[in-house]
Order: sequence, then structure tokens, then C-alpha cells
Amino acid sequence: MNTKLHIFLLTIILVFLSQAMYAQQMELRLQSLDTTDGLPSNTVRKIVQDEKGFMWFATTNGLSRYDGNSFMNFRTTMAEDEELWLLDNYINSLVNDFDGYLWIGTPQRRYNCYDLQRGRFVDYMHGESPEQQCSKCIVMPNGDVWMWDDDNGARCVQHGDNRSLKSWVFSKERGNLPDDKVRFVESDSLGRVWIASRSGLTVTTRSASNIVNTEENFFGMASDEQDTYFVTVSGDIYQASSDSSAQLRRITTLFPDDDNLRLTSTYVTDDKWILFTNHGVFDYDFNTQKVSGNDHLMKIKNGRKILDNRQECWIYNRTGYIYYYQTETGNVKEFNLIPKNKLEFIDYERYNIIHDSQDVIWISTYGNGLFAYDIATDHLEHFTAGMEKDNPLSSDYLLYIMEDRIGGIWVSMERSGVSRINIANRGISRILLNSPQNFDRSNSVRMIDRGSDGQYFLATNNGKLYRYDPTLTTCLQTYDFPANVYTMAQDGQGRYWIGTRGQGVNIGKAWYKHQNSDPTSLSDNDVFDIQRDQKGRMWIGTLGGGLNLAEEHSDGSISFKHFSWQNLP
Repeated sequence: MNTKLHIFLLTIILVFLSQAMYAQQMELRLQSLDTTDGLPSNTVRKIVQDEKGFMWFATTNGLSRYDGNSFMNFRTTMAEDEELWLLDNYINSLVNDFDGYLWIGTPQRRYNCYDLQRGRFVDYMHGESPEQQCSKCIVMPNGDVWMWDDDNGARCVQHGDNRSLKSWVFSKERGNLPDDKVRFVESDSLGRVWIASRSGLTVTTRSASNIVNTEENFFGMASDEQDTYFVTVSGDIYQASSDSSAQLRRITTLFPDDDNLRLTSTYVTDDKWILFTNHGVFDYDFNTQKVSGNDHLMKIKNGRKILDNRQECWIYNRTGYIYYYQTETGNVKEFNLIPKNKLEFIDYERYNIIHDSQDVIWISTYGNGLFAYDIATDHLEHFTAGMEKDNPLSSDYLLYIMEDRIGGIWVSMERSGVSRINIANRGISRILLNSPQNFDRSNSVRMIDRGSDGQYFLATNNGKLYRYDPTLTTCLQTYDFPANVYTMAQDGQGRYWIGTRGQGVNIGKAWYKHQNSDPTSLSDNDVFDIQRDQKGRMWIGTLGGGLNLAEEHSDGSISFKHFSWQNLP
């Protein structure tokens, strides 16, 4: 049986090119949550989802868990039955690790740890170095959690048996860091963790640590399948040996003749290291160990990178523009998101970027609302708080964005709560069959069918039938019928049987209608459905004349056998 889809009373009226596909505006469905729903604060700085599906919100008035219906809120407390609680109600970061622990960061540069499986806060320091402050947190590929600060060294937390936690401090006082001003902590392809400070470098494994440099101020790190590289703020590039000594060897320098050049960010691809500076963008080729200008990105000065959830690179540089660097091709897509007049009133650019499961890229801005870029149609849409229709925002100052496991997009807004967004018309392409000025029956679709060759047939409410190519981009032919087409089907010979409202059935150039004098004619001229069964027989359903079975004779003529509710076979 041919694939068949019957859609009644589908009105398709838009204002773009006739008889062509185009990118349509997104129709959004949203759910808004704020303090009236139980959220402890309308300012949410971070959102994560745990393995059970609960949503966790970092707010300026405590930690909040949302189960889809209600909130459970956590705040600082002096309750006698609680040994551990939040250090501060103002929460600015959340990190969900691989072992079911939530790491909760506060402006005090302290981290709480909450065991999601047992539902309680835990002491991961065991009384050690209670005054150590850490402002950054990352989960390494092996599951270890690292925290550090630009003034207070670093700490490693490892997961043991029976949900136990062990931690180690790295500091100049402990003798395992050259100084406490830590710039970054990263893992290489060999599983080693590198702690870079402003005056040296430490390498560590789970069994040992070693200070390998006490002089250089390291800015960034890159690791491919075999080697690990470092670049200093002065532009010197070093390579670390892969053996246990992890010795550093200086390879080259980026700025041999320019003392004013400075690094602003770095990004690693499969074969090169992209280095952003105040004078443009350079590439370091891992294979040739040579530095050259990046032709695609060279014009971008003072670039800073953002990685989206797929680790794709985006660059911004205090211009209101953001650049999407497509790693596979090296191409760059440019978006102007914040106009100059708005940028002047924003202290610094803040973007969060999500490439969702439907290939839509969502970009939140601080000061100019939300953008949605549809990759398939190359179409960018802008949503702001001033919109009258389909408005997901009550503020243009957005703080965070993420996608949950079932495709919902969560957006948090400064002082305006959170919204969960779904695209109601995602995956739908629209066709305008007649003039965009026609608000009559010429754009009302009564039937859609697809032939065995993949071509589509669309019938409108003014007696027209349109034949489209398999991609639905070109109208191949238009047919005029004396009545509206309600149904059609192909028989075993490839002929189209077309059923109409009031004029019976058309097959090629022949029409078959009800005749009072002929009991073998069609039982009624209002035909609502035609189907071909597994034996190749054609069945016609009518409005008032019951069911008809078509019987084709040797001379090519067709008669009809009638069935009603009283004599169904």
C-alpha cells in the first residue's frame, strides 16, 4: 500500500516566495518559573541536570532543585541536626561530576560538595586547609575533581570506595608548586595533570608530582595524541617529554620581533594550535612546528574563545560580533549580536552557547536577548524582552543557557527567573501554493499524497492539484478540477485515482460518477478515501453511499460493487 497522509483544513499562509520552501520563524512554547513558583531568587547564574533528571539552579538566594512540579531549596542554616550546609546563599557556579557529586561555588571562593545519591552535603577536605580558597573547578577525564585559584594554589579530590572522598593540597608551602598564583589546571593525552602558575609548572599523576619549571609564566597548554605543548605570556612555546621526567624543551617563539604582542586566548584542533593575540590570530602547526598567520581569523584582534557544549569554538572581542569557527572546514561564520549603542552600556560581553540536539545553536547575550541559529536553513532569529509574540524572555540580560535531556532549552535571566523553551514547529517546512496576498481557499490544503516516484501532490480548497518534486522545492504541474480533491491513490499500473467532493473519481482522462440508472456505477459522488489493498484491488469510500470495490473488465471498463453497513464483507 502506498504511503499516504491526509491532512484536512491545513491553512498555509506566509509572506515569502510563492511555490518555494523557505526558513520560517520559530514558534516557541515556553514555561516560565520565578519566585512565585517557589524559586528562591529570580537571578539564576547556573543550571545543571543530574542523572535522575532533576534540575539544579544556582541562585543568589540559595541552591534549588526542581523536579518538574515543585522546588526544594537549600540555604545557609544553623540547624543543630545539620553538620554541613551551604557556606553562602549567593551561588555563582555548579559542576556535576561523573560520580554523582554536585560542586557548588560561592563568591567567597569556597566550594560545597553535595552527594546527589545520598542527598546530603559532605566534607571533602576532612578538616585539612579549611582556609584554602578556590574560585575555579573542573572534572578531569579520569573523574578527579580539581579546584584552584589565582592566589591560593590548587586542590585535587579523588573518589574512593563506598563514596569516600580524598583530597590533596598543592601550594608553595607544601613544596609541590613553584608559587600559589595558578593560571590553569589541565590534563594531557597521557593522563597527566599540569598545574601552571605565574612562575612555573608542576606535573602530577595519581602517584607522584614534580615541579618541572620555576621561571616561566605559562599562559596556555595544548595536547595532541603524543605530545604536550605550552606557551608563555611572552610567546615562547615549549614541548614536554612523554616520559616520567616530563622535561620541557623550548621550540620557538611567536613574537621574536614584536615585544608589544600579547596572547589573549588559545584553541586546539587536531593538527594545530590557534593562538589569539592583540595583533591577530596565529597557527602553530604540530607537525612542522612552524608559526603562521591564520588566514580565516587574522582580522580578529584581542579574541577570546568560548567553547559550546560540543567543544566547538566561538570567538568574541568586545565588538558585539561573535565568530563561529568551524573546525572541520576552517570556515568562519560571523554574527553581529550586540549593536554598538548597546555595547557601550555593558561592562563586558557575556555569551553562553548551546548546540542543541535538533541542530539549532542558541546564543544568550548579556544585554541583547537570545539568538537561535538554524544550521540547516542558515537562518538567525532574535528574541528580546520587547517582543509581543512567542516571547520567551522577560529580560534581555541573560546569564546562562542549557539543554535538558529531552530537548528543552533553559534560559536564566537577571532578576527575571528562568524559562524553558521548546520549538513547536521544529522540523516543519512550509510551502506557499498561491499568492501571499490570497487569504482565501487558494492556500487551504485539503490533501497531501506521495506517489511511488517520490513526487508530492497537494490539493487546495479551490479545485487545484499541485504536483511537486521529491524535495518539495519545485512545482512541476498544476491541475484544475471541477471540484475539490479529497483523496488519491495509485493502482498497480501506476495510474492515479483521484477522488473529489461532488464529481466522483477521475482516472487519467476518464470520470466515474453515480448514475441512478446504473447499479454498477459509483454509489455516491462525494469520495472521501481511496485505498489499494494487498491484492491490488481499489476501494473507494464515499460520504453517503458506503464502500465501493472497483472491478476492472477485459475491455478496460470499470464497474463498482457496493457495500454498506448492512452488507459489509
